[in-house]
Amino acid sequence: MARLEQKAPQWPSGVETILVVEDDARFRFLLVRSFESCGYTVLAASHGEEALEICKGHAGPIHLLLTDVVMPGMNGLELAREVMALRSETRTIIMSGHVDNTIILNSALKPTTPFFHKPFSFDELLRKVREVLDTPLEGPLHR
Repeated sequence: MARLEQKAPQWPSGVETILVVEDDARFRFLLVRSFESCGYTVLAASHGEEALEICKGHAGPIHLLLTDVVMPGMNGLELAREVMALRSETRTIIMSGHVDNTIILNSALKPTTPFFHKPFSFDELLRKVREVLDTPLEGPLHR
């Protein structure tokens, strides 16, 4: 009788730098640890102003900004615009757990900006991160 082997899920990995901006400390910690376990370098901030300071002070590239929309102070959409002005090579993925943000997002984001509604699976997010990072800057997913 043949034995079936169960394999752990194969998550896409990478070596790029991701800036995670999330005001929920537990969720931010989970994202940081999960991305690090897949090989990414992760910078983390709890709000927009902190994220901008990281952008200004980080010597290397920041390949991806993953930001929540609703945060104290600067919201994620404002942050994305500021980061784009500082680092044009940085791609963006927006996430939100608030259904009422959908109207705001639809009017404020380019149609090609990836958006994730919380809750989402980490597998789904990792695959989208890899897709966004693997698309050339002049491609359809760049802002």
